[in-house]
Amino acid sequence: MAISAPRINYRNAHAPNTSYQLGDIVDWNGERRICASAHTSVADPNVINSYFIHTGILGLTERGVWAASTANAVGDVVTASYARWYCEEFAHVDSVVQ
Repeated sequence: MAISAPRINYRNAHAPNTSYQLGDIVDWNGERRICASAHTSVADPNVINSYFIHTGILGLTERGVWAASTANAVGDVVTASYARWYCEEFAHVDSVVQ
């Protein structure tokens, strides 16, 4: 059974005047955050907080580079095929990158 999961795009440090899309992850103020709404960023921390959610709140766990035969749980995030992926439906053991 093929499972479709949204891509997560790691964008490094947050930068003002940058276009961000839903699922983009940035590092900001010592925390990793995920974009909850597409927007062009500004430097105001109050605006940043309204567009990005702390990944820990969502229960996301960084697992590094994807590897076959690795067990993943809901909320695990891996890097594969130049993108970031997260497990959103059920725990499983990786077999093939789609």
